[in-house]
Amino acid sequence: MALYNDPLDTILESIKTLNNGVSLGRDEYNYSAPGVIPVEASGVNTTMTITSPGPQSPYAGEVTVKHIRLNLADLLVLIPSEVAVSGVTTTLAFAQQLNSIYGLAFTEDDIVNEPVALPNGTGQITLTAVATSRGWIGSVTFNVVPGRQKLDELITVTRLDGLNYPDPYEGKPFGNAYSYWRDYSARYNLLDVLVAGEGGDLVNVKDALVYITGDAWVTEGSSRYSLEGTEILYVGPTSGYLETNQAYAKVVVVKLGTACLGFSGRMFLHYNLPVT
Repeated sequence: MALYNDPLDTILESIKTLNNGVSLGRDEYNYSAPGVIPVEASGVNTTMTITSPGPQSPYAGEVTVKHIRLNLADLLVLIPSEVAVSGVTTTLAFAQQLNSIYGLAFTEDDIVNEPVALPNGTGQITLTAVATSRGWIGSVTFNVVPGRQKLDELITVTRLDGLNYPDPYEGKPFGNAYSYWRDYSARYNLLDVLVAGEGGDLVNVKDALVYITGDAWVTEGSSRYSLEGTEILYVGPTSGYLETNQAYAKVVVVKLGTACLGFSGRMFLHYNLPVT
């Protein structure tokens, strides 16, 4: 909920309330610049003349009304004197930040627009009312500290490239995601004897997978967990193959065949040798 509405809207609403529902359309009349008068007991300090510009107005003639322009200094009764904002370079930009944070309605007709300097985002900003502002008089000073920055200012590239998949996408989950995070050290003896390119060693791969994952891997036939057609790409130190987890000493990398219905691409079986 806004603390203050547009001053002219507020004046016209008050006229309607105090005059048995007389409604003046904002765009149907001319409004003079505010006139300064001695402050009355009620706080009234301003006059404004409302004039009919012609026959298109429902009411003819003119009337002078009295109203209260608020002192900017009184804002400190309602909002903190320290405000966290980022990226403001003018007093008007700061006033617009106050609009967003506290529901004010400052426009360029209300605040004298001047450049401001905030070394390291910190300093003081003084807002001064434009002499012809219908809602405000005086001035107010705020202490400014760095605030949260806006995402739309920090993130200027909003159209990103496609996902960088670990292997060509074949419409199935990646074996990389299935295997990469697991520790196969408990079956190092099955893995450390493998040789890249020898399909006969897939029995050892199958046994290691079954033991570590608990899934029903097989070496023949098409199934979710099939190693048929799988190729052993690499066996050796993790330092010798890109994309490996360097927390482990060794790795076996296999490329799944088309008979594996559950996964595609490469699997990484990381392991450490026992400490002797």
